[in-house]
Amino acid sequence: MIGHDTAGLIDWLKAAFDAVELGRVTDAEGRIGHAEVRIGDAVVMMFDARPDWPDTPAFLRLYVPDADAVHRRAVEAGGTSVTEVTHLFFGDRVGRVRDPFGNLYAGGAYEPAAHPTGGEAMVTRGTVLIPQMTPSRGFAFTFRRTGREPRRSCP
Repeated sequence: MIGHDTAGLIDWLKAAFDAVELGRVTDAEGRIGHAEVRIGDAVVMMFDARPDWPDTPAFLRLYVPDADAVHRRAVEAGGTSVTEVTHLFFGDRVGRVRDPFGNLYAGGAYEPAAHPTGGEAMVTRGTVLIPQMTPSRGFAFTFRRTGREPRRSCP
């Protein structure tokens, strides 16, 4: 992630997602040249943009045990709810929050049994195709292994 206040972002990630700071490197002016936080089992890297760089908002999709609790906590930490938590047709329960720095997060839990389709509509050969709307690129897919078959290398 690239931003103009990485220290503030780290503080927000700690409050919103219970992130753990793994480390940071700063330059002589105090700008963060590299920092890492752990959110669940994911490591997220970030640094301060140069003052003349444009804003570069990020989009992170996080799988969490309780999408409702994480969404609520992110809003309480100062985020803005973009999409309330809802069940999607492929089995995910997802809500989206924008942080005070302009980044967007989708916090979701995979709950196929909670949806009438059983979350099977988009499952093919052990991979879930997760449709996402992105502000600048339109419709895109992310991919997540279901664990139903062994991992194979790409041809």
